Amino acid sequence: MVSLTQASTSQEQIALLTFMLFIVCSVLFIRHEQWIPEPMISLPLWRQRPTVAANLASLLASMTLIGLTSFLPMYVQGVLQRSPTIAGLALTMMLVGWRASATMIGFMAA
Repeated sequence: MVSLTQASTSQEQIALLTFMLFIVCSVLFIRHEQWIPEPMISLPLWRQRPTVAANLASLLASMTLIGLTSFLPMYVQGVLQRSPTIAGLALTMMLVGWRASATMIGFMAA
């Protein structure tokens, strides 16, 4: 996120540096996890297709949640020309719907 933010503010060198630092730290973390007897993350677990699929689905759902929560009020106010109260109500209804659907799915999955 820091790298993307820096890149959007015309500081490409800092963005590149932070991205490279992220890559180096990720590689060092994975190498460390491979060689210690009790790793924090079991790397063989990531070779199983259901684990990867569940984590990718969770990542995409989280990105959608954060994106909608961030941009829905701006969309309602800027594009639809509604008041901040209406934007807040739209966001509230969306959050109530997510909680209700997560509860229903939890009951159906159990």
